[in-house]
Amino acid sequence: MKKKLLSWFLFFLPLLGLSQSFNEEKKSLINYITRMYMNNPFDGGKKIEGDYTSCVVAITKDGNANSSLTRAWADARITFGEPCVQFENIGTIKANNNKEAELFICRPLSEFIKDKYLNKPFDGAKIIQAPQKNLMISVVTLENANYPSASIRDRAATMKARSFVNILTNGSTISSDMMIQTEVDINNNSKTVSIESIKELSMGFVGGMSLLTSFVSDASRTTYIFYSEKE
Repeated sequence: MKKKLLSWFLFFLPLLGLSQSFNEEKKSLINYITRMYMNNPFDGGKKIEGDYTSCVVAITKDGNANSSLTRAWADARITFGEPCVQFENIGTIKANNNKEAELFICRPLSEFIKDKYLNKPFDGAKIIQAPQKNLMISVVTLENANYPSASIRDRAATMKARSFVNILTNGSTISSDMMIQTEVDINNNSKTVSIESIKELSMGFVGGMSLLTSFVSDASRTTYIFYSEKE
């Protein structure tokens, strides 16, 4: 069995273009998952914490007509509460009790996109292929100083996320203007307020985008990741 796992790893090594250090990390992860399952067989998904969060999914061979990958997708989603991507089949394992299962490793969508962004920042909408459905993601980064409160910034992020998707799917055009004005309260105290006006000429309608995660991308900006599922 160890020989089979090593063959799988060597087959994908040139395709993935991984560094030697990452190769060793992946090899160690596969060996750990194999030992974990053989000592304590399980069904469904389990979280694996390390330098990054992974999910291992065990699909017991029981004659179920559904494909193993389809079942792995569903079990991983239950484990993380969100879609997962980068599914890799690491082989068929037989435990000490002769229970046999196919093992998959994958990553939650939020961490996958966040790592991509931190490696090379981008804004806009993209389509991510997943085993069961295509996933539409929309990434928005906003300057914190341009918004008087987090709630207003959150609403602006939602509007921009939907606009990015509209550009990709329907060919809409967007213009954005930032106005700075000074307001005076009843105590004659003045404060500066920024108002962003977003205008969109759209050829279609974008349905609901769910917020996947948000994080402080640097000292002055917040990045939002939204997603929706496409059949």
